[in-house]
Amino acid sequence: MYHPAKKNHLAIFTLFLLIVSYSLLSCSDSVPKINSVNQSVIMDFSDEQSPAVVSLSVFIQSDSEVRKIDSLTLTNVNSSLSWTSRTIELLQGKNNKFWAGYSNFKAVQGNFFPQGRYTVLIEDKAGNESESSFILNIPEEIKKGDLKSIRAYLSGNSVQFLKNIAIYDGENNLLFLGEENENFSTDEQFIKKYPEGVKKRPVYLVNGGTVTILFPSEEINNQSSES
Repeated sequence: MYHPAKKNHLAIFTLFLLIVSYSLLSCSDSVPKINSVNQSVIMDFSDEQSPAVVSLSVFIQSDSEVRKIDSLTLTNVNSSLSWTSRTIELLQGKNNKFWAGYSNFKAVQGNFFPQGRYTVLIEDKAGNESESSFILNIPEEIKKGDLKSIRAYLSGNSVQFLKNIAIYDGENNLLFLGEENENFSTDEQFIKKYPEGVKKRPVYLVNGGTVTILFPSEEINNQSSES
């Protein structure tokens, strides 16, 4: 059974942030100020029958130094459930925007993440803190967590989403993640650009990018190797 590596969750995040690189900055004396928060529920379907593995990716954006962040804590205001990560992922996007966060928070006991307001607290090694918040509001059809419900939801005329395609090699390394379009939508086009690719995976960004749905992977039909 094919299971994409954990690093692919981070690759999904880079898609809608347009991350290009990460570079070191000079140190500052205080914890970075949070300018904004970007969050996405990630639903990872390994096959057609199994329920999705659900995780939550949360990153804060700052114009200043982010290497000093030591921990990031999420708290759902209504339930008081809390998650803390000391594994901080650092990214740099366009226009000198810097991001720090964690892409693999897990729901409690396999349940879906509670809806409503979350606080986001970052802390540096000296104990300095900065706080912001976001609201998680996921459509009920998606919260059901099965492919049938999600496919029916995505087929609705009023639903807006961005469809992407992920291409993997034989060792499950991500070769490409980007928008599927008329010039890049067939196995022949995939193989022409990524001849080492053996698997493809539809990836949908839904609900304004607050939900990322990874559909089960499929074999790429390499006709040249079969002839």
